[in-house]
Amino acid sequence: MRHKPQAETEEQRRNREAVESIARNIAALARAVGALLDGPLKKRALLVLLANSSGQSQNTVDQVLIALASMEKDWLK
Repeated sequence: MRHKPQAETEEQRRNREAVESIARNIAALARAVGALLDGPLKKRALLVLLANSSGQSQNTVDQVLIALASMEKDWLK
């Protein structure tokens, strides 16, 4: 016996749309960081610039960039 699918409530629709928006933003951020890392600026120079401007260590900046670049693969696939 098949159950008739229930209609999505307004709250469920808003939640679904919010999750979809977050997923699109994560994917865009991951692609942007990946493009930055593959760009003409050498990774070492990028790490120095970002570490200096953020006040974080180069190791921390490197870990953040790696995590951001892999977010789409890690969270959305």
